[in-house]
Formats: sequence, C-alpha cells, structure tokens
Amino acid sequence: MHIRPLDPASSAEIALVAERMRATLQQVLDPELGASMYSLEWLQDRVRQHLDPALGQVFLALEGGRILGHTIVRLEPEHGLFSTTWVQPEARRAGVAALLLDHGEHWLMAMGADTLATNTSSTNTPLLRLYEGRGYRVTTRAQDMVQLTRPVSSSERERRLALRAPGLAYGRTPMSQVVEGRGWFQLVTPGGPPGVNELLFGDLVGDPEAAIDAVCATFSDPFKWCIQPWTRPADLERRLVARGFTFWSARAMALETSVELATGGIEVVPVTPERVEEAARVFHEGWGGQIEDHEARLRDPGEVRYSLGLLEGEAVGGAGTHLQPGVGYLLGAVVLPRARRRGVYRALIAARLAALAAAGVPLAVTHAKESSSAPLLDKLGFRTVFPYRIGQGPADPPQATPPGARQGA
Repeated sequence: MHIRPLDPASSAEIALVAERMRATLQQVLDPELGASMYSLEWLQDRVRQHLDPALGQVFLALEGGRILGHTIVRLEPEHGLFSTTWVQPEARRAGVAALLLDHGEHWLMAMGADTLATNTSSTNTPLLRLYEGRGYRVTTRAQDMVQLTRPVSSSERERRLALRAPGLAYGRTPMSQVVEGRGWFQLVTPGGPPGVNELLFGDLVGDPEAAIDAVCATFSDPFKWCIQPWTRPADLERRLVARGFTFWSARAMALETSVELATGGIEVVPVTPERVEEAARVFHEGWGGQIEDHEARLRDPGEVRYSLGLLEGEAVGGAGTHLQPGVGYLLGAVVLPRARRRGVYRALIAARLAALAAAGVPLAVTHAKESSSAPLLDKLGFRTVFPYRIGQGPADPPQATPPGARQGA
C-alpha cells in the first residue's frame, strides 16, 4: 500500500473523491439526506478547495493502482481538521484508515497545527474507536454530532517530521516501489544500491526470525535497515548482526532556521544548469558512483535544491535541501578532503538555513552519522531528536522476485 496526495490535474480522482464524500454523508447521517444534501458538482468544488497548499490536502491510499480510500484535511483558525475519511468497505479493518490518519496528522503538524480535530456522528463507532485509540477525546457534543480533539506538543511535531523526512526525500527510480503500512516504510528498487533499498522504520509482527526472512526476501540486493529506540523486537539488531548486517549509529537532528550562522567568507551558490557538470564532479569525487548519474540527478532535481561551496572560487563542497511541508530536510553534504577544516561544511549549513528562513520554512531537520556529521552539527546548535542505528546487509541476500536514505546534512 502507498499513500500519496491527490493529483490536482486529475479530474477522475477529484470526481472519485467527491463520490466517496457523498457516500460518507450517506453512511454517517442518512442515505436519503446524505444523497440530497450536496450536488456532486458542489462536492467536486469542495475537493478542489482543499488542494490549495496553504489550506488543505487530500491523501489517497492506493494498492496495485486502485484507490482504496482517502482523507481530507485542512487548516482552520482553531485547529487542524480531518474533514472526511473514507475506506472502501472491502478494504476496511486492514489498516488503511490508520495509515491515512498518519499522513494527515503529519501534514497538519508540519503546517503548524497545535490541536487536531475531527467531527462525526456519535453513532459512528468504527471512526470513534480509531481516533480514540490515537489519543483523541470527545470535547464537543451537538445533537447527534461530536467533535474529537487532541493536542500536539512541539516535541511530537519535531519527531514526526524528522522521522518521515528521509522517506519523503527518497530519490526513487521508475523501478522503485514503496511498501507502506501503519508504522512501516520500505523502499524496494531492483538492481539499486542500499540507498534506494531501505526499511526506514517498522516493527516486526509475529515470530521475529520468520518476519526477518520475509523482509529480506523482498530485496534482491543489499539494503539498509533502520532501527529506532522504539522498534520491536528489542533485540532486532542482534538478530540482524547474526545474518551479516553491519551497523553504525546515527541521529535525527533539528534546528530552527531563524538561527544565523556565519559563513566565514565561504561563498555558497545554487547549482544552476550552468554549474551541473562542476557540481557533479564534486559529488563524484566526494561520494563516488558514476559521474553521469550525478549529472542526471542534478539536471532533474525535483524538490531538492542543490548548493555548492566555493573556496577561492573552486567548488569543493556540495549539499542538498529537500523542501517538505513546514520543514527543510538537509541531505547529501560533502566536502572534498583538501578543503576540510576550512569552514566549508559550516557555510553550507548556514546558507541553507538562511534560504529556508527566507522561504518561510521554520525548521530544518537532518539525519547524521555519529562518526562524522553529528558532532559537527552539535557544535552548530542542532539538537538530537532521537538516536537510531542503521544496518546494511545481508552480504548475500536471499534471491527472490522483489514486489516491484538519503542521509547527512
């Protein structure tokens, strides 16, 4: 299963969501009343209103290209609101609504909502159970309707944004497939390196060894497995080491973009089309890989903004920033060995913080290795959101037909 925003250019998707909004009204209120309350044209216009990125978002749950459900969220003066949530009857009780709720909450938190809410009928038991299981409580009653709300702390917002940032920034190929569930995010790219084959987060269910076998069988190439402090089972790392995985420590870190850092006279410039070859050489020398692959990524950067650090006019460092709702994810920083300890890394951080602040993005997050970037970020004022461990392996993964992070400030 995979969650994505509704395509604003797709009249078919807009019409489908409108039809299911009517089905929601019929189910929650009354079949006749729900069918006559609004015209389909009005409901389609209502869907379009939520496609204004400053107001709302519509998320779709898909499996095998089929849309199983949707949720609509929007910002209101008092709170972030879940307007409607619908899951096809045959797909219910399979975690679809919970996954849609995850994505809706993430977007509302990213947009600054400090209270989350939804309205429903007092007899809508399945939805009441779903929200109450996530900490929502009934705070308002009016006739047959209730409103459920829950507060959002700054620490929860920061953790949610930092946890999902790498998954949103993945450099997916046309062969990539996302496997997503409640508390689960996996990227599978046949023939790709570990950076595009990764289990970003997820608890194992049932027998641990059988569950590990099942995960490894979905990859035909070595892959990364990230383990956060809350990942279950608690001895997962030990089990993976026994299977040939090698682990290292990392941290999710964050800093407000309003913090001003001095660049120390190092010039930082954006990677324009004229600088692509120059930037590709820097990333090739620093990270390895094929220079043609670096050029292709830089020519088609998507939502990533790339920067170059210049020392006496020579490009000696580079980094990227992935723009996400409410946050900038700092990734892919590299400084060539001959230019290290001269302030280039700090300048790349400072320039990207300033650019995010100028764009109205309040927070920067990154994931950094304990052995390299994390101590440098400590000195620049970044705080640790959570530590975690990354394993890479197995050396000889099981051969199976696949079902089909970037890291560092």
